Amino acid sequence: DDDSIGYIINKSALDQMGIENPVGHSVEFQHPYFPDRFSRGTIIGVVKDFHHRPLREHIVPLAIRIYRPWYNYLIVKIDPKDNQGTISYIQDVAKKFAPDFPLEYSFFDDEINSLYTPENKVKDIVIYFAVLSIFISCLGLFGLASYTAERYTKQVGIRKVNGATVKSIVFLLTKEFIKWIGLGLVIGCPVAWFIMRKVLMNYAYRTDLSWWIFLLTIIIVSLMGLIAVTRQAFKAANLNPADSLRYE
Repeated sequence: DDDSIGYIINKSALDQMGIENPVGHSVEFQHPYFPDRFSRGTIIGVVKDFHHRPLREHIVPLAIRIYRPWYNYLIVKIDPKDNQGTISYIQDVAKKFAPDFPLEYSFFDDEINSLYTPENKVKDIVIYFAVLSIFISCLGLFGLASYTAERYTKQVGIRKVNGATVKSIVFLLTKEFIKWIGLGLVIGCPVAWFIMRKVLMNYAYRTDLSWWIFLLTIIIVSLMGLIAVTRQAFKAANLNPADSLRYE
């Protein structure tokens, strides 16, 4: 049996070591839990830098120890069209050659996703409260629009008798809401940008906050607000002036 120790290192480790011809070079990596025998070995390969930690952290020098007596993991690329059939075959082969060691397996994407369990939980909570907040805001906005339209019923009737158009009445009832929606966006967008920037600062590798995200948010929020308000405004503007003047 080959009990020699080989190391596969990444590009960052190679740069830090400063070796020109690394393959075949003898190295020693100290480890607090391993005796000297398991620290010395030979570099047998160099790989490009890859993310072996969550994206919260930078890529660091990496040395992968290759020691045959300690082989206990096997990475297999399988055809996704027949996962279960392939796994059953691998289990049968493992049971044939190592009956005393039950096969435990996991998929690579599940292992990667497990690195981001905290982020996924936070994402679910944020989505839940965001949807709930939007729903409550729309209810409040619709209720306020209904109250405003009812409060202006008599005034709307007088304006229609004096020749006011539906368009002018709708504008009268919606201009206050447009002002408050605009004020909310002016306050909310910078706060959202600040919070998102703080969250992204926790990651060594992060996306940029593009301006179109906030523009899209402004458009969606404005449309939702205008739809809720305009519906009530049109309803009030199309009332019969006689009915409006009898109000109260």
